[in-house]
Amino acid sequence: HALIFRDEPDLENPTLRGMTLCEQLVFLHKLDFAAASIPQKRYLAAIKLCLEDDGVYNDRVVMAALDYLSGMFLAGTEKLPLAFMRTCILVCTKHESLHSWIAHLLLPRLVDGRIFDDP
Repeated sequence: HALIFRDEPDLENPTLRGMTLCEQLVFLHKLDFAAASIPQKRYLAAIKLCLEDDGVYNDRVVMAALDYLSGMFLAGTEKLPLAFMRTCILVCTKHESLHSWIAHLLLPRLVDGRIFDDP
């Protein structure tokens, strides 16, 4: 279940408990660090700390989180988080197995989705 991002089926009566590893990474990326009075440097350091623990946040978990975030952007429901591209760069250096996926699938998909028009 670490690779799944779950949506709460009933917002009136929440039934989901805990967070998957994928949900944790997505949550960190979507966190409004300014509203939480967290300096941007510490926000980015928290994400980097997770990515460095590849025993927990392995390539499959990171891939699932990046895929979810990019899918929400491509669907037009959300903007890409501030740390998204930085995470892609860090992932390329930490997870060799994801380099090809990022370079040949994720980034071209974002270009096709006109990421360059995202303010």
